[in-house]
This record gives sequence, C-alpha cells and structure tokens, in this order.
Amino acid sequence: MQIAVEGLIGVGKSTFVKKFTEITGFSPLYESVDDNPFLSLFYEDPKRWAYTLQSYFLYRRYSDHLVGGDVVLDRSLYGDISFADMLVKDKTLSFEEHNCYLSHYETLEPLLPSLTAVIFLNATPESALSRLRHRARSFEVGVDLSYLRGLEYEIRKIPSRLRKETQVIDVEWGDMTEEEIELAVKRVVLQVL
Repeated sequence: MQIAVEGLIGVGKSTFVKKFTEITGFSPLYESVDDNPFLSLFYEDPKRWAYTLQSYFLYRRYSDHLVGGDVVLDRSLYGDISFADMLVKDKTLSFEEHNCYLSHYETLEPLLPSLTAVIFLNATPESALSRLRHRARSFEVGVDLSYLRGLEYEIRKIPSRLRKETQVIDVEWGDMTEEEIELAVKRVVLQVL
C-alpha cells in the first residue's frame, strides 16, 4: 500500500508522516531536503538551478514511488508538478524547460504504481509561513506569503491529476497539541486501512 502526504511547504508533512508510521508500521519516505545537492543552490540562484532542481525532485520522487511495501511518501510526483507550474508562472523556469519537465513527467507517471490515498494537510499560507520561520532553514528565508498563496492554488490542482482509484483525504492541520495530532492521524489511519 502506498500513501502520499501533500500540502504547503512548512505545513507539517514530516510530522504527519512520522506519526502515521509510528501508528501503522509503514515505512516513511521523506522529501529529499538535507541530502539534496541542488536545493540551497536553487535558493541562491533560482533561474540557474530551477530546471536542475525540478528534474532532481521528479526522478527522486519517481524512485520513491517504486519502493515496494507499505510506504508513506512525504510529497509525491503529483505534488512535484505544483512547484514546476509555480516556477514557470513566475518566469524562474522557462517555457521550454517547463515543457521538457512535463514531457518527463508524462513519460514517468504511467509507470507508477497507483497510490492508495493522498492526504492533503490543510493550513493557511500564514500558518505555513510561521512554521517556516520557526524551523529556520537558511535556504527558506526568501519564501514569502505571496509565494505560499500561489503554491496553495497549484496544490489544490493535485486531485485532478490523480488516478480515479486514489482516495483523497483532506485534513485540517492547524496549530495542534501532540494529543490532537495523534487523534487526527488516527482518524486518517481508520479511513485508509
């Protein structure tokens, strides 16, 4: 069984994945951040590194989708396209680069096993920005509210890209205590399993 977790940057996907795997015994597949050779370069020079970063994420996520067993993906190939679409809109990614990215995406997507479910963690862009500031990753300093609002718009398109058999679960994911987080995740586990 394969499940993906989607939402804004800073929404708490990793927190959800950690708790979900503790409860279910599923294996977590976290988003490539600390081991990503292009992420900090992208934040330093977005136009130069946008296509390289998106290609890296595309193929890394594709590989994650191919892992067998019961897994939870901290962002999926379907979520990745939201970032590429944002980058072409703000002209960080050229039209030609975006078309090339889409060509790769359209080649890879049919080869993926179907996702059982995609869990959308809903929080306001303001809340996500606050969490970003709190975790204080140096390369995320330039992320602003307008970017998160645009990203939220793109992320809402993900369900239209999913296969019909994939269950979509929306979860309100605001500021919560540890106990509230555990209860919210347990409710999702009951819906999925």
